[in-house]
Amino acid sequence: MGKALEGVKILDFTHVQSGPTCTQLLAWFGADVIKVERPGVGDITRGQLQDVPNADSLYFTMLNHNKRSITIDSKNKKGMEILERLVKHCDVLVENFAPGALDRMGLTWERIQELNPRMIYASVKGFGPGPYEDCKVYENVAQCTGGAASTTGFRDGLPLVTGAQIGDSGTGKTHLATGLGVAACQQKQRVRFVTAAGLVNELVEAQHHNLLGRALARWSRYELIILDEVGYVPFAQVGAELLFQVISERAERATLVLTTNLPFSEWTQVLPNARLCKALLDRVTDRAHIIETGSDSYRFKRTVAGQAKRH
Repeated sequence: MGKALEGVKILDFTHVQSGPTCTQLLAWFGADVIKVERPGVGDITRGQLQDVPNADSLYFTMLNHNKRSITIDSKNKKGMEILERLVKHCDVLVENFAPGALDRMGLTWERIQELNPRMIYASVKGFGPGPYEDCKVYENVAQCTGGAASTTGFRDGLPLVTGAQIGDSGTGKTHLATGLGVAACQQKQRVRFVTAAGLVNELVEAQHHNLLGRALARWSRYELIILDEVGYVPFAQVGAELLFQVISERAERATLVLTTNLPFSEWTQVLPNARLCKALLDRVTDRAHIIETGSDSYRFKRTVAGQAKRH
């Protein structure tokens, strides 16, 4: 039996960690990953934390197994011709450049679709629609703005960023790779993979900066929405209402996939009122595909109980 992704060609524009963890996983599953790097420099991690002189670092090699590499100067006419030829012959493009970098290179979504209408495009960015969407983001920024740093450290001290890069690896290996797998099964569809808390935070932030219409318009483009971790954290009234707005508007025109760790009878613990909970459940159970992650998964009610004991 062959590997799951044998015959699939990945055009890999990723660097450092969040993107390479994704494309490495795809390579393990059998995909032919072609990593594009800068001439004379390559991925910056080739030279970071080197333990053997004049050799690629362990940091680089442990994130780039089973890949082929090519250096291309996109500012050179011949280099751009080679890039466009690769776009035509690959099945998936993955990038984690700074916002707008690929567009400035000349590979806009429209140009990519013109060259290869079947191309699946995967992009890692720090922020969704809102005031920060054009900002560059590294692990420490993601952990602090997302709240993960608040779960690490000492009770009487400041929040701390974890030593392990949970945001980079989690984004690439879990979310992006899963989204790509589903996109491959749903060819020609635009797919968005997001946690429920991530979606709510994105919408609340956009509303706070009077950009809600823009954020909702962006969600209207997706034909397949994968909403992960429904039931892990509670929502404020405004957040729950915005979540319901996205689900109710897209339910009839898009495919919804939800993963949840709670039985429906316990959803009242994470939604602010019973009426909104019932309305959301009616939409979800009628229109969405539900994946239950099991009784052994993390449960919000256990967190509440644990906090009550500590206080």
